Amino acid sequence: MGRYTEVAEALRHGKKAVLVHSNADVDAIGSAYALYRCFPDCTICACGGVDYVANVFAEKLKIPMTSEYDPSDYDLTVVVDTSSPELLCVTVPDNSLVIDHHI
Repeated sequence: MGRYTEVAEALRHGKKAVLVHSNADVDAIGSAYALYRCFPDCTICACGGVDYVANVFAEKLKIPMTSEYDPSDYDLTVVVDTSSPELLCVTVPDNSLVIDHHI
């Protein structure tokens, strides 16, 4: 089974938190929204807020987000568009999935 197949399979089941970095931009919100639309039972968590443009984007598309995150509420945590853990306002479990394009 290829790596992408493994990732897709992990995302198909259970309740998922999709975390974005603090002051999230459109890239982060767009990435989180794509997962939300493709896989069931996702909650987009923007614990450190979003920037102005991302907020307008989210409002126009009616993207549901929360500022709360408790890892015990989820079967899987997915971090998107975050180049460094220091950009998150929360500590994520070691078994989290990271999807990112940064080096």
